[in-house]
Amino acid sequence: MWIDFDPAVFDKADQPVQCERAYRATLASLAIAAALPVECNEHEQIVDVFGAYLSNERGLAASTVGSHKLLSLRFLQEVCPTGANGFAALTLKIVIGYVERHALDGSADSGKAMCGVVRAFLRYLHLKGFILTSLADCVLSIRRWRLASLPTFLPPEKVQKVLDVCDRTTAMGHWVYAVLMLLAKLGLRASEVATLNHR
Repeated sequence: MWIDFDPAVFDKADQPVQCERAYRATLASLAIAAALPVECNEHEQIVDVFGAYLSNERGLAASTVGSHKLLSLRFLQEVCPTGANGFAALTLKIVIGYVERHALDGSADSGKAMCGVVRAFLRYLHLKGFILTSLADCVLSIRRWRLASLPTFLPPEKVQKVLDVCDRTTAMGHWVYAVLMLLAKLGLRASEVATLNHR
């Protein structure tokens, strides 16, 4: 059973307390505290509630839920070291700072995944009333171009090595050598070379 909270009904003077109460009520309604091992700390309990939401309400696969829980736990431990008590102190600056520090920890793909999970976790916290300000939109996506890993150019020595393997004693070797020279010396694109009349 899930409890939905309407942030609009909170008394602004009592917002931090209400946010924490919203989290506590949801945790109690799921009987998470009783079901989890004793050694689980509050951060892990919060993430387990998030995981249950992803599984039960969003229908995500177990492997996806597991990766979301891992990344959201790392985020939560750093930006909210006190657990639910730190929800009210979350700001755009704190969230953006976390993303900037960790976006390049691994590959571009892992950074993109991290941003997606942080965005989903913040959206969940706002949806359930744990934070009163929507912070998900401040987490920007990391661009990942399909051919970004390819080298943008070859140094002269590598170009020469490519030219040296052409067998210029044959007609085909002469043709390949000529095409490579057009690419290397004139800077023509492959599509431009392909449209040339080779007769």
